[in-house]
Amino acid sequence: MAFSDLAELVQGACKDTFGQTVEYRPLSGDAVSITAIFDRVWTEVDPTSGVAFSTNDPTLGVDLSDLDAAPQQGDSVLINGSDIYGVTDVQEDGQGWAVLHLQRTGSE
Repeated sequence: MAFSDLAELVQGACKDTFGQTVEYRPLSGDAVSITAIFDRVWTEVDPTSGVAFSTNDPTLGVDLSDLDAAPQQGDSVLINGSDIYGVTDVQEDGQGWAVLHLQRTGSE
């Protein structure tokens, strides 16, 4: 079995297990409802001051085949039916998925 086939199996299992329905809103085009993996990971930041602090770095794992166009900075996502996040960075994994780094911009 090819690596890409194994990656697809694992990604599908993760999507089925950890995924939730979100509304993806591209800058251009229509919003689409997809299943994606949302995480609010904490990360330590040291702004070269010698004093480290923790901050929230929300991410969204998306199956690129669920989107009509490649995700881009400036797109937005509605999560949990009320929280709006803007896409600040897109990191494709080369296997058909991407991790989108998000910033909370408001609520509905």
